[in-house]
Amino acid sequence: MTDKINSIIFEVYIIALRKKKQKICQSVISVKGVLSMEDKLEKLTKMASLPLRERLEYLIAVGIYLKPDPKFGFVIKPILTRWSDIKTYNREKSCLGEYGDELISILKRL
Repeated sequence: MTDKINSIIFEVYIIALRKKKQKICQSVISVKGVLSMEDKLEKLTKMASLPLRERLEYLIAVGIYLKPDPKFGFVIKPILTRWSDIKTYNREKSCLGEYGDELISILKRL
């Protein structure tokens, strides 16, 4: 009986490890996707006017990435683990509002 219980526990342990490995692999893929956008983020800031560039550099320093988008070319998304919460990100990104047309134009050209 003990052997059967140990066998079941071992199988549950293996299943848990596989799920954990899958989550880790997904995280690595996500991080690789974010890191591959560094050049685009740098290009975005170089193409922006000085006031917009300063605001973008702040958001980049805290944590954003560019996600491909069929309509806009790219959209700016937060790296949620680097912000205290989504409300903080939404409040901080509001500084981009007055530069919306310029930002959309640049994102389409990236």
